[in-house]
Amino acid sequence: MGHLRLGNLHKTRQWMQVIDMLYAGDGAEAIASGALDASERAFFEASHDLGFKYTVWLLTQVALAAKQEGFRDGLVRIGLDVPKTPGLFDILGAFTKHIDSRLDSKKTRTDISEMCQLAAVEALSERCIERSRTLFGMTSDTVHNAFRE
Repeated sequence: MGHLRLGNLHKTRQWMQVIDMLYAGDGAEAIASGALDASERAFFEASHDLGFKYTVWLLTQVALAAKQEGFRDGLVRIGLDVPKTPGLFDILGAFTKHIDSRLDSKKTRTDISEMCQLAAVEALSERCIERSRTLFGMTSDTVHNAFRE
């Protein structure tokens, strides 16, 4: 199913070597090293991808906003449309919507930017979901504290 969206995988010599290592049962370290070498061009291209850069920048801004007392005001300043007492899913939804809007308006959506956006939302939710739960449920304050940590 993924081949329909991303096209065929590259059939470069380096990727063929990685596939050979998988079939040969080589160790994880060797396979990871081979995959990293084969991905070098993609990592270079990602460093120039506007959607990738914007997503990483926005992620840093959310972290900086969490360090402030007015967390919600900080989120609004960076363009996230959140309610007065935002919960975790309000923030994650606003983060996703903001990036979608930015990438669609600039026509800069790529597979790299899409993967980066999904990874950023996953990282935020993974990092904060357990930290914001309490015996009394999730509150705006516990969410703020989870992001602050």
